[in-house]
Amino acid sequence: MLETTLTIIAWAIAVIALLPIGYTFALTLAGCYRQPQAKSTPEKQKLAIIIPAHNEALLIQDTIKHALAQEYPPSRFAVFVIADNCSDNTAELASQAGAHVWTRTDNPGKGQALEFAFDTLLKDDWQGFLVIDADSHLSINALDALNNEFSSGAPVLQLFDTINNPNDSMRTLAMQLGMASFNGLRPCGRTALGLSAGLFGNGFALSRKTIEVCPYKAHSIVEDLEYHMLLLQNHYRVKLVEYASAAAQMPKTADASSSQRQRWELGRIAMIKHYAGDLFFQTLKGNKWALEALIDIVMPPASLMVILAVTPSLIGSGLVQWLGLMLVMMLFIHYFIASIRFGSFIGFCKVACYVPWYIIWKTWLVLRTMGKGKNLPWIRTRRHK
Repeated sequence: MLETTLTIIAWAIAVIALLPIGYTFALTLAGCYRQPQAKSTPEKQKLAIIIPAHNEALLIQDTIKHALAQEYPPSRFAVFVIADNCSDNTAELASQAGAHVWTRTDNPGKGQALEFAFDTLLKDDWQGFLVIDADSHLSINALDALNNEFSSGAPVLQLFDTINNPNDSMRTLAMQLGMASFNGLRPCGRTALGLSAGLFGNGFALSRKTIEVCPYKAHSIVEDLEYHMLLLQNHYRVKLVEYASAAAQMPKTADASSSQRQRWELGRIAMIKHYAGDLFFQTLKGNKWALEALIDIVMPPASLMVILAVTPSLIGSGLVQWLGLMLVMMLFIHYFIASIRFGSFIGFCKVACYVPWYIIWKTWLVLRTMGKGKNLPWIRTRRHK
């Protein structure tokens, strides 16, 4: 009786796991195609780099230094910092580093700050806008890559959003692998299949026409996810620019990263509660944009997919046990290819021993987050030199 019950449970879990893992594996295969770079063009569009910042005095000057070091005509771009409700000297330091600075003292929030910046810059003749976090390093070819892609007709672009401190700790090394998957291989596969790559908050770029047609009315704690849905609703798809990057600093301890992860997971849960039902019914009516948006918000975190894949192979027997092992192998292949394409193979080998502990921590964090309220202020992630 017990064996039969466990087998039924194993089959139920395997069926649930098959959809997201099968989808991820399909993206893996598609992501093996390396997209060609857009043809270089002599015309240089006027591009604005926008940096929303809340109490970012520690790293803001370093971020601006990297942003200004672009291999792009200096007369055709500028850096703008929104010092949003800061209680430190972020604005002063940003100005000293060469950025144009706006200071906001009301209605705090990253989405609100970006809406203010876009509305202000649209009064001038800027042709494209790049948003990066206040702890990021832009690759020196970023603006040139965006210019070429915009010139080829792409309306919305996402640079490869990665990490600039993978060797700080085993945790940051694991984050590098996670971002190689979530921000690299998977969106690469979606781009290859003609789907929308998604927005990741750091390193996304919008053409002038895009922001005019689809204003930045995303004010949730996961404003990038919310704005991506607005883009899809207006029939805009995001293209990944895999050969240029924005690399952000990641917390190197569990304590420092908990607030960041809680904010991400809490925002995703709120988005599912608010939008999933309507998107499902819109999908049934044949709206392709609704299906893409639904997949974007309901895809489970990697830690949960690993648990779902491993469980049938542990508690099941016979065919379902083999199915569980196949799901585990599909995830292994996915992360192996991601580490080769967008991360570090040596890092992949090191992280393999760390994964069980990371999954336990991440799962506990998700469960704890589900019991919290949905409204959070703009809480900056703790930075370090």
